Amino acid sequence: MKGFKYFLFIVSFSLFLHAGGFALSGVGTRELSLGGAVRTSAAGFYSVYWNPALIDSSYSKVFQLSLSEAIPLVELSPNTGLLAYDGPYSQREKVYNKTRIFTVPSFGVTYSFKNINIAFGLFIPFGLGTSYDLYDYPVGFESDYDYPQYDWESDLKVIATFIGFSKSFGKLRTGLSFGPTYSSIMFRTVHLATVDSTLPVEYAQFPVDQKMEGSGWGFGGAFGLFYSFNEKLSVGFSFRGFTKNKLKGSVNLALYTPKNDYIKNHIKNDGDPANDADTLFFQGDKFESSGDVNADFPLPMNLGLGFKFSPSEKLSLLVDFDYTLWQLLDRVPLDLNGNDPKGDPLSDDTLVLDWENTFRVSLGIEYFLNELMVLRTGFYYDQSPIPEKTLDPLIPDAGDKFSFNLGSGFRFTKFSVDLNYEFVYSPKKSFTGLQDADNDGEFDNFPGEYSTVVHAFGIGINFRF
Repeated sequence: MKGFKYFLFIVSFSLFLHAGGFALSGVGTRELSLGGAVRTSAAGFYSVYWNPALIDSSYSKVFQLSLSEAIPLVELSPNTGLLAYDGPYSQREKVYNKTRIFTVPSFGVTYSFKNINIAFGLFIPFGLGTSYDLYDYPVGFESDYDYPQYDWESDLKVIATFIGFSKSFGKLRTGLSFGPTYSSIMFRTVHLATVDSTLPVEYAQFPVDQKMEGSGWGFGGAFGLFYSFNEKLSVGFSFRGFTKNKLKGSVNLALYTPKNDYIKNHIKNDGDPANDADTLFFQGDKFESSGDVNADFPLPMNLGLGFKFSPSEKLSLLVDFDYTLWQLLDRVPLDLNGNDPKGDPLSDDTLVLDWENTFRVSLGIEYFLNELMVLRTGFYYDQSPIPEKTLDPLIPDAGDKFSFNLGSGFRFTKFSVDLNYEFVYSPKKSFTGLQDADNDGEFDNFPGEYSTVVHAFGIGINFRF
């Protein structure tokens, strides 16, 4: 069943949409306020994510904590032509995701030992969460059971725990970080099961509520280089990658059937005993079943190049170029075990994403007013990897994104505080036409008009011990 494929769309994300696909904007309050243009200036343990070569002795014996609060606002106007979404019995013209506030934490420490700089930290590199009320029974479809209000949902995350090392060789520094990743998932969507195309249109398809929960482990790492030409100009390079996450999960299915005595009696009296069992599906009942799913899900690799120019001691101008290999998410085999609500065994399937590699450019400015206060601003432009043929509400990354950041920092004797506000905007994107990307007879996308806005607020604390 196609619906089982959707759980992998969200395996690697939890929380909220920020950057392309299911990636977040990055890690660290200061780093985000510079738009992620920090492959030459990430500080402390945040370097294990951005560029391990930046793990620096100047941040030795420092504990860092950051929290980001985000409010995503996603607007969707369905244009699928499907009954009970926007078809002949349309229930709505525009839908908004359920308003939620998401908290994304990260924390870590940095330490220097015999000319080796060490950092350890926990952070969330990927995340997304959505809740939509998209499906309602079509007019004429009555059941003894109400369909769940939020019928398209996702709430997932990837947590990474990296340890990193760096060492200097004159003007050149190199670094390496690595560690385990843990992915968790809660997912729900609607599968429309075709019953009999000869029946009245409101009875031609029955909704199946599909909910999945699961988790899995993987491994990730990063490699980085940093070279300082002089006090004014420096360059940084990094590579970040992950192994496939081995996922194990369970799926629960519920088939909702209409209550119609006329059709039930017609089937019973048609003279064919082989059809008598079908009367069960017109009594307004709910049929439930469960199964399990196993899959190896890849996460994207990333290459980044950054430059830092400091015309004075107070001012730094930053630029980063980022390339993400989303095409690794192409074909993902699914191992399915169990039965569907009709009692038929589930068969193995393949998730078809057909995502595209993306490019991101980031700009940042940092200005020290004095020894106690610094001002920051940042911007990035990030492409969407998801083509129209596989785009749906579970990953509402419908178009390219523009992010604007404002931040500041305050220094005290033992600790410092960083603040950031981020605004992410994705212009409206509209497309039509259901598409079957893998030619298995079921659609893989959800046409309509999408737009996304995210407001995020961050605070970071650095404490020297």
